[in-house]
Amino acid sequence: MVERVAANETVAVIGAGGVGLNAVSAARIAGASRIVAVDVQDGELRRALAFGATDVVIRSRSDGSCPPGGGLSTLRASGARS
Repeated sequence: MVERVAANETVAVIGAGGVGLNAVSAARIAGASRIVAVDVQDGELRRALAFGATDVVIRSRSDGSCPPGGGLSTLRASGARS
């Protein structure tokens, strides 16, 4: 799915692997004001910050919560089965 991101939007990227990091970078380039990366691994989230994420959320595999404030645009980029 392709999502258009406008300047000053909030974006949530679920999964901070290779695809997710590219989504974080693209959202930064598009001018998103807040980019929330969500993953289950600390290392992936550290990389997401380096790629331009403004916030990170570490999520347990059993936690059903959403990023704080939700996201106006979301991209699920995890390889985990739903």
